[in-house]
Amino acid sequence: MLTNKLPYFLTALASMALSVRATANVEYYYDDEFFSNQNIAPLVDDPVFQDLPVFYKSDPPQQDPGNTPTTPETTFVRPTSINSPKDSYDFISYFWNEASYPNDIAQAATINSTLFSNDCKGRVSLTRNFEDDELNTEYIFGLFSRVKEVDFSMIGYPTEFLITEFNANDSGFFASSVILNFTFPQLNNFTIPIQVDLWAKLIIEDGLVKMNEYDAIFRNFAWAYDEVLSVSGAALVSLAANTTYANYTGDELIKLNAVKSICDVATQYCNGTNLQYDSYEDCVTYLSTEVRLGEGWEGGMDTIFCRNLHQAMVPYRPTVHCPHIGPSGGDMCRDSDMNYWDVVWRYSSYFDNMVYT
Repeated sequence: MLTNKLPYFLTALASMALSVRATANVEYYYDDEFFSNQNIAPLVDDPVFQDLPVFYKSDPPQQDPGNTPTTPETTFVRPTSINSPKDSYDFISYFWNEASYPNDIAQAATINSTLFSNDCKGRVSLTRNFEDDELNTEYIFGLFSRVKEVDFSMIGYPTEFLITEFNANDSGFFASSVILNFTFPQLNNFTIPIQVDLWAKLIIEDGLVKMNEYDAIFRNFAWAYDEVLSVSGAALVSLAANTTYANYTGDELIKLNAVKSICDVATQYCNGTNLQYDSYEDCVTYLSTEVRLGEGWEGGMDTIFCRNLHQAMVPYRPTVHCPHIGPSGGDMCRDSDMNYWDVVWRYSSYFDNMVYT
C-alpha cells in the first residue's frame, strides 16, 4: 500500500552509506550492495559504444492482475453516470487503477481505450498536448506499460496511487491530486512518489463515462527528475570505473544510454519512408553531439529526454512517431514552438471556454 511504502522508502535512502551526488541541497547515499544489485553490465559487443555500462531490461515487480495497486480488498467500479461528485470520484479512481501496472498493459493493447472520448483533448505539463482517443491511449497507457520494450527509459512505471484531494460538481467537472509511485525496475525497483494535479471534464459517449478534456500537472517533476538522474548516474559511474568511460559523469553516461536506446529503436522501426538517420552510427553521432540531455521541464522540447519518452511509441505507429525521435523532433520534440509566453497563452484557447461569466 502506498501510504506504508513511503516511510520505508525515505528511511532506506537515509540509511545508505556512500555519498555520490547532491542535488537541491539534499545528499543521497548508496552502498556497494545497492550497486551490486543493479541490472547493469558492461556492453562488450557494440562497435560504437564498446564497453559502455548499460542497464539491462528487467521486469517490474510482479503483482496479481486481479488485485489493485493500492489495497487488494478495494474494487474500483467504473460509474455509469456523471450526476454527482461521487460519480466523478469513482471514475478517477477507476482511471488511476487502470493506469497503474499491470492494468495499463490491457488498456494500451485496446487502441483505443474507451476511457477517452473520440475527440479527447489533454495536456500534460512535462510534455505537450494529446488529441483524440488514439494518441491519448498510446501516451497515457502505452508509454508506461512496457507493451513495447525499449533498452533504456528515463521514466519509471506507475505501480500504486493515492488520491489525496478531490472536488467536483454534479456535471462531470472535477479537480484532484494524486500521488503516484513510479518504480524503476532497472534500478532494483527503486521507487519515487510523484504528485499529479488534474482537472478534467467527463461526458457520456456511446453509453460510457469518458474523459473529454483534462490537464495533468506533474508537480515538482523537475525535482523528481533530478532525483532519478542521481540514482541512475551513480549506478552507472560505479560500473564505469574500469572501462573506457571511467572519467564520464553520471549525466553523460545516462545520455549515452538514452542515445543508444533511441538509435536502436530508430534502426529497427524507422525505415523506408519513415527513415530518420542514414545509419545507426549517424544517429549516435547526431544525438550525442547536437542534442542536449534536457531538464525535467523539457519533455516536449529538442532534447534527448523528449526523444527517450517518445521512443516507446514508435512501434505502435512508426509513421506518426518516427519523426519524434529523428533530427527534427517532429511536432513533439522541438524548440521552435515552445516559447515560454506562447506555451502559457496557448492554454487559454486550447480547451473549451469554461470561465464563469
